[in-house]
Amino acid sequence: MVAVVTIVSLGFMAGQGFGEPKGGRTLRVAVDKAEVMTLGAPASVVLVANSQIADVVVERDHLLFVIGKRPGETRLYIYGANGQPLLEREIVVVPQNDRSVTVFRDTMTTTYSCDERCVAINTQAGAGPVGAPAAPPAPASAAPPASAPPVGPTASR
Repeated sequence: MVAVVTIVSLGFMAGQGFGEPKGGRTLRVAVDKAEVMTLGAPASVVLVANSQIADVVVERDHLLFVIGKRPGETRLYIYGANGQPLLEREIVVVPQNDRSVTVFRDTMTTTYSCDERCVAINTQAGAGPVGAPAAPPAPASAAPPASAPPVGPTASR
């Protein structure tokens, strides 16, 4: 599933330089996922400081896809015609399992992907938490099994 976030940069249109201040919002994207950005003006130059962490694909000058490649942090710079700054944004790429939770119930293990709501993505039978028994131990019984011969003074003479 690809998460979609629309970010409109009004800074360029308002003549304020970068759309976000240096400490502006951070764009968060998971590894092998994409976030969509829509700009308020055509992008002429798009630069990702560390292309091993994230990549950007530009479509129709206003539409950008930021793709997470590996966990880490980098910075995105976007400039319009004649070098006008449009956007500067911190990008944080997180592992895909950052929004997941695993529930261990008896011998069933279910993994949920949680973004807006949790959805089961994997269920395994016979798996349990590390170090836990696969099944609960049988309860101890004080009475001997029915097939055992009587022991003690009640035994036949």
